[in-house]
Amino acid sequence: RTSAYVSLGKLKQVRLSIAGEVNCPGQYHIMGNSTLIDVLSLTGGFKKGGSLRNIQLLSNGKVTIIDLYPYLYGGTAEELSFYNFNLSNGSIIVVPTVTETVAIAGNYMNPGIYEINKNKTNLNDIFNSFGSFESPGKVQTNINTLYKGEIEQNISNVKKNYEVKNGDIIFSYLKTDYLNKVNVYGEFPSTKFNIDKT
Repeated sequence: RTSAYVSLGKLKQVRLSIAGEVNCPGQYHIMGNSTLIDVLSLTGGFKKGGSLRNIQLLSNGKVTIIDLYPYLYGGTAEELSFYNFNLSNGSIIVVPTVTETVAIAGNYMNPGIYEINKNKTNLNDIFNSFGSFESPGKVQTNINTLYKGEIEQNISNVKKNYEVKNGDIIFSYLKTDYLNKVNVYGEFPSTKFNIDKT
């Protein structure tokens, strides 16, 4: 009976380049088991205008587009597993500038300016990613948008299948008809209640 023992003395290093809208672009030498997230953390972060949804990875003659929003804002297990791939020697990572954004304001848990993913551009996708409402109730959504890039228009009470465009401002608020109201269901000895509005 023969036994063999193998020990790993040193991990192979990988050389790659990072360019674009990061604070410290340049060449990096990393361990062979490092992931994309590990590498990006070495650059000192993204510049204010750096895209988080259109990162380009050039490796082995192929270009892969990487979207970091699922990693940052809570994606599915399938989406998050994508970031675990290892990088090959000579890879190039390019962080371009942001091109298209929408703003979310009003009755939201996470208001702000967000980059648009061209594969998910309807209002329902935006709500699912960033737009959970801060207060429950009947909500009306208005959008300020630019018509042909020049004239600002206000679209009232838009539907969730509305296709958002670059520069749109999405504003949602509780309908006043439903403010300071409570619906009570079940068996109660009295149907009269006092509600403190303070």
